[in-house]
Amino acid sequence: MELSELFKALSDPTRLLILRLMIEEQQSLCVCEIVTILGIPQYQVSRHLSVLKQADLVQFQKIGTWAYHYFNDSTPINQMLAELLRKAMPVEKYQTEFNRLHDRLALRFNGKCVVGFEEEKGTAGIKKPARKS
Repeated sequence: MELSELFKALSDPTRLLILRLMIEEQQSLCVCEIVTILGIPQYQVSRHLSVLKQADLVQFQKIGTWAYHYFNDSTPINQMLAELLRKAMPVEKYQTEFNRLHDRLALRFNGKCVVGFEEEKGTAGIKKPARKS
């Protein structure tokens, strides 16, 4: 990997947020989950993930027709980057996105992404789960 590719991948705030969400949750996310969390179109999420994959920051696993993307923490530089992002992008600063992340992941069935839930006002076609007390 070229260092310039790494810095290119890190030059966009949306890509940094995608990485930060993956690092915090420590599990893979499908494109539709990221779309819901960030509120941006699928083609933009796919483009951002492509850049992150090119820089070897994100890997993916195909399960059926779904592709689950996750942070690649297998290299020392990526591990250092993860620690930097944890400190530079605290959860409190991105609470809205982290709340959406937890709400969206709560919709999974057997650990897998599901879509097509009953439409509810303001949820873009995804029914919000009840908050756990």
